[in-house]
Amino acid sequence: MSRDFIESEIDQAHAFIIDGVYDEAVNRLKLLKSRIPDVVALQKIEEFESSHDKKLDERIQSIESGNDDQLRKQYNGSVQWKKYAIAYLNFYSKLIHDYDL
Repeated sequence: MSRDFIESEIDQAHAFIIDGVYDEAVNRLKLLKSRIPDVVALQKIEEFESSHDKKLDERIQSIESGNDDQLRKQYNGSVQWKKYAIAYLNFYSKLIHDYDL
């Protein structure tokens, strides 16, 4: 039952990405930690989240401090959020298969 739930959440996150709601997709995937019992998998999740959250923050700060106009900054920020959300989706999709969750 837990695997079905996790796969359903991953599918829902994918739908959010398709709809352009990247932050909700990532939030939904982050909440899966509470349903994953494997300690090693949880450690991998923590490492991934720490690394990718930091990278996104750095990229967004770089975009905001750049010289582009506000519309270009908004577009570039959206591109970064999309890449970030897809990285989370790919990570969790791989994780459930690698750890047979």
